[in-house]
Amino acid sequence: MYDRCSLKRNCRHDPSVGYEMDRLKKFLDHYCPNSSLIWDAISRLGLWDIREFGPDEIVCSKGESADACWLILSGQAEIVANGKSIAFREAGELLGEQALLTTLLGKKWGLRSADIVARGPLQLLRFDAALQEKFNHEERAAWSLTLAAVINEKLEEATRQRAALRRSILERETLLTRFAEGDALAIVRKALEDTSAPVVSREVIVWFSDIANFSTWASSKSPEEVAGLARELIGRQINAIRAVGGFIDKLMGDGVMAVWFIDTGERRTKFPTVAVECAMGVSLEINRFLQSEGLGSELAIRIGLHAGRASFGDFGSQQRIAVTVLSHDVNMASRYEQAKADGLHPVRVSRQLKDLIESSTSPRKWAFAQPVTVQVKHGVEIEIYAPQGSN
Repeated sequence: MYDRCSLKRNCRHDPSVGYEMDRLKKFLDHYCPNSSLIWDAISRLGLWDIREFGPDEIVCSKGESADACWLILSGQAEIVANGKSIAFREAGELLGEQALLTTLLGKKWGLRSADIVARGPLQLLRFDAALQEKFNHEERAAWSLTLAAVINEKLEEATRQRAALRRSILERETLLTRFAEGDALAIVRKALEDTSAPVVSREVIVWFSDIANFSTWASSKSPEEVAGLARELIGRQINAIRAVGGFIDKLMGDGVMAVWFIDTGERRTKFPTVAVECAMGVSLEINRFLQSEGLGSELAIRIGLHAGRASFGDFGSQQRIAVTVLSHDVNMASRYEQAKADGLHPVRVSRQLKDLIESSTSPRKWAFAQPVTVQVKHGVEIEIYAPQGSN
């Protein structure tokens, strides 16, 4: 650290000399209730000096006793606490006044709460704590009010920054919930913090839905017509699934994949019935909507539901977050949706999910019809159950 105090001996009792004192005068005019009083006192007492610091040099460290404060004449200083940048201060701003004010109250020495570091060449006008001891009563009061005004302005600035930060966090959360929800949202938050959540095995109910003949219908329509209808059909499904505790895993063209976790006793009792009733309600709503649009004879919804186990986590990379569930049981759920046979109900339920529902105490006003056996991909035969009685 370079101390230029000796170079200023000739103006020590004449603070009207140089741009440094012009900076001080502007500071006092802005913050001091009686700037001329303090200006004259500083002129009279001379308890100030000019200090210069090189890039990255420490002005003061956290935990040190506060025996001075500084006015930045030129350059930039950074406030650093626990290794994190808190703020940058520029020419014309005061440094270290809060801890010094504690000292000046006379109860005990104030301690620095952060490091102050020069970011590039830094020139400071240093005011020693002894300056106030030499002030008369009126000067001491004016100087204390000056320091208090600086602190108050910085508190107001911090309040604005916190409000802006809260808005930023809220906006980020709002944006994230448009792409992820529930347990998946928690994993996305960890990924944003460069923290990887472990992939875990969980019990799940998986929903796959698709609009039959949608691609054929869309082939003769404009992109705007296709997008408009897809939004209507998918939006109704998303709203219904979210309303009963499911989360949307992904959208696939005109199809939806959704998940309910059932790895607690309460969830195993509640969600199997809820998921099937949600599918029944969605099927009814979508088909009514298609009828109202004159598309009932062309399009129809299919929903496959299956219960099993799946690995849940982020299967993406550092460049892309991809939170999903993967397993044979997930693939099987899609088989129920894709199954083709005469007389199949729009809602297709696996035997595993049916057994969970029938062993549950959740009330329902419907039952399962006799199963239809269908051969699906790779020659696998599955039993498909249809809920009947409510709709």
